[in-house]
Amino acid sequence: MGKSKLLSLVPLVPAIHMEKTVTFYTDQLGFINHIRDGDPLSYAGLKNEHVEFHLYHTSDQHLCDWSVIRIETNNIDDLYEMYKEREFLHPNGKLQLKPYGLKEFSLLDPNGVLITFFERPLGNDQ
Repeated sequence: MGKSKLLSLVPLVPAIHMEKTVTFYTDQLGFINHIRDGDPLSYAGLKNEHVEFHLYHTSDQHLCDWSVIRIETNNIDDLYEMYKEREFLHPNGKLQLKPYGLKEFSLLDPNGVLITFFERPLGNDQ
């Protein structure tokens, strides 16, 4: 019998406006909507290469306002240039090197969930 290992983490992210949120992640951020459940939509799975998360419907704005997704990337400068032309960057989320050593920027999804893209310094792949 083989040894089990953990393969991935798929967080659940709250969404008030499900269809609008799925459209945001697919059209603006390039994710693929590979799971849909409910009529009206109440659960959705989104995937982009190695990153996956699921949306679930809620009516609690407070829950959305306090939720965060952090996505590691490379070539963060190019990604930032592409997204800064759009109007969903967080007002305090400009690209910068943080004191803890990560280069990052943030944006907001249609529900107010904070999405932070970050890049590790070269040679630090821990």
